[in-house]
Amino acid sequence: MRRSEAGDVHFANLHRLWTKGKKRAAIRSGNGREGGYVRPYTGREYRAVEGPLEVLTMAMQMTSHPVWRTAHLRALVRKDPQMPDLALGTMFHYDP
Repeated sequence: MRRSEAGDVHFANLHRLWTKGKKRAAIRSGNGREGGYVRPYTGREYRAVEGPLEVLTMAMQMTSHPVWRTAHLRALVRKDPQMPDLALGTMFHYDP
């Protein structure tokens, strides 16, 4: 297994853990599992691809993007502390 595939498996496992027992729901032009994410779009799942594709993207946007960071970082730290941890861990340790 390539390193990037191992990372994908890790994010998919985190998503399954965070959304365990949650029913699929309509989430912004798609379906997913909300799973307690600060922004429900984070839990979006695509039909063509198995697993979540937005977990890492949204973690990086909400902690790094100037506008999103201002709007969401406090909520992330309080309500979903694993997301900033994921973003920081990715910045310093993820090697695709």
